[in-house]
Amino acid sequence: MFTKVQTLPIAALAGLLLSGCAGASDAYPSLGIRDAERISGEFTPAEPETPAPAPVASPQDIAAILAQANELNRKFVSEQSQARQIIGSASGAGLESTAYARALVALASLTSLRGQTAIALSNLDELRAEAGTTFAPDADIRAAQAEVAMLVAEQTTAIDSLAATLPSPTKSDR
Repeated sequence: MFTKVQTLPIAALAGLLLSGCAGASDAYPSLGIRDAERISGEFTPAEPETPAPAPVASPQDIAAILAQANELNRKFVSEQSQARQIIGSASGAGLESTAYARALVALASLTSLRGQTAIALSNLDELRAEAGTTFAPDADIRAAQAEVAMLVAEQTTAIDSLAATLPSPTKSDR
């Protein structure tokens, strides 16, 4: 068995051997930071070249959607005058009459044209949403959107006005 007394001479001998390795510090290079390793000066990163986002639709695409909406509006206005006459002739007719049925069909035709015009507005809404998410310019889209929205609003007002002149079903007619 080893005792403390026997391990003491071994530890002392190891200490003497290791102390011999620690000679003069001038003989070995320093582990400190050298001048070449020091950071000096200023670092200014270059501005990243970010290209301007491309438009989501060409001016021709927007003009085509606007032209489609205007053409649908021309059809609407043309059919509106006919529908006004047809609905006017149904004003005294009963709900089961052919005149009333023709008036409902005329009103439905106008509603269909308004729906098609609203699809053009929806296409512009989609383009504007895409432009908003890509930070693309959208001034021309907004202008076309406002114009088509105005057409849809005018068509809605006209339909509501014509629908108000139709005879409404009453309890006695049922």
